[in-house]
Amino acid sequence: MARNSYLVGLDIGTKKTVAIIGEITEEQKVEIIGIGIAESRGIRKGVVVNLEETISAIKRAQEEAELMAGVEIDSAYVGISGFIQRRKPGQFRQHQRFYTASP
Repeated sequence: MARNSYLVGLDIGTKKTVAIIGEITEEQKVEIIGIGIAESRGIRKGVVVNLEETISAIKRAQEEAELMAGVEIDSAYVGISGFIQRRKPGQFRQHQRFYTASP
């Protein structure tokens, strides 16, 4: 299936970080094929207080979703403290990674 046949969302919250991978079907519906959940330890009240812990939570959620879906994530729609951004690799400093799925 083509690379554009996947949608990825990443929600970075105070309590948990969730990565979700959806596959767009031929009927133009989204079928959820992977979900990863990790406890957020580096965020308090919507503010990053420990960057390493935040990165670790994102990686754990990413790896779990990738394993379930059988695809690798390289960009995502990201929700952080009430706003949503579409980012591609290379648009952030090295320690900030945002992820799409590819087979």
